[in-house]
Amino acid sequence: MTPLALALAAPPTLHEAIFRLERPAEVVVTVAAIESVTEGETFHEALAHAPILSTRRGSLERFSDLPLLMWVETVPVEDARELRYSVVFSNEDGGTPPDRLMATWGRVTDIELVYVVALDRQGRVARESYQGKGHVMHTFRGRKEGNHPVLRVVTKNNMVSDRGPQTPRLAPALIPFALEGVAREAVMDAHPRTYRVSGQEVRREGRVRAGGRPGSKQIPDPREFIYLEACGVLTDARLAFDVGVRTDALDEGDQPLPSRWSWIGPIDLPVDAGPSTIEMGSEPCTFRLRPQALPVRPVGRQDR
Repeated sequence: MTPLALALAAPPTLHEAIFRLERPAEVVVTVAAIESVTEGETFHEALAHAPILSTRRGSLERFSDLPLLMWVETVPVEDARELRYSVVFSNEDGGTPPDRLMATWGRVTDIELVYVVALDRQGRVARESYQGKGHVMHTFRGRKEGNHPVLRVVTKNNMVSDRGPQTPRLAPALIPFALEGVAREAVMDAHPRTYRVSGQEVRREGRVRAGGRPGSKQIPDPREFIYLEACGVLTDARLAFDVGVRTDALDEGDQPLPSRWSWIGPIDLPVDAGPSTIEMGSEPCTFRLRPQALPVRPVGRQDR
């Protein structure tokens, strides 16, 4: 087997930013693996069409809005099959503020569909599009490297374009993921580092404040929330649930924490609440206690 040399170096544009860090930057490579996927194998098609991302100008230098992972879904359509590529960004400098992100999605990352390609029965490209400014899908007419479209992040809420300035490029390792009966955040649950990095970013940017209230564009520490996800079928209705802290476990007394939400919801808990003190009540429904909740005392998946 031919030996492989791997070199890691910071681009010149990042040197100054790295030196400004409070603590010295360190890169530790724990595992390095190369996997060959040949034509005809199940995942080859998705890999062959995976986009290359050019980062938004200035974002890497500020360690902001970084593409943390990319996943692909394969969806059958009438005359073809679609490969849908989505990216989890560490945050968004524009667009939805952190308090709305938490209230709506229970996260401070930005998850965006970036590219869709439809392949016919012979595997030929039938049509392809990307999500541009204003969340509008546009036909892709840009440059490719092989079958890989080159996309450029061009807005502060991480919309992309098929043209733009040359900036540092990324090709995240592609992850196949089927979102059947779960929210998109299940991808993050499977890769919990995404929560850690995004939480560090909003704290570094001053968007975290104890007692942060809705409308303030600030939030309490994301590590102090419990996150619930529900899957069900509702028609002209909303799902309600209550979460309380047992009085025999904490000295503060009973603290009901009501919330109403459609599919996914975070609730700010007392800092000393742990998994054994949490009680839930609702109409019959399938709940999943999302595992990034209360990271000091990890919570596993729990169905009701």
